[in-house]
Amino acid sequence: MSSIVPAAELTRGELRRLGENVIYAVDHDGEELAAVNRSLSIHDECVDSLTKPSAVGVRTGHVPPRPAA
Repeated sequence: MSSIVPAAELTRGELRRLGENVIYAVDHDGEELAAVNRSLSIHDECVDSLTKPSAVGVRTGHVPPRPAA
């Protein structure tokens, strides 16, 4: 049985053992959110998280409602 351990609980050495892709993901986590919030700041707006539309919504043209910010 596998378990999920938050990256914040791992040391840099443990992350390094998991591979460069893991270190990159941890180091760059939140950069997209920060970029979106910089763009929205001109309108005094911000978001807490980003979601990706489902492939079904993209194919059918129906996109589910977005969560309130």
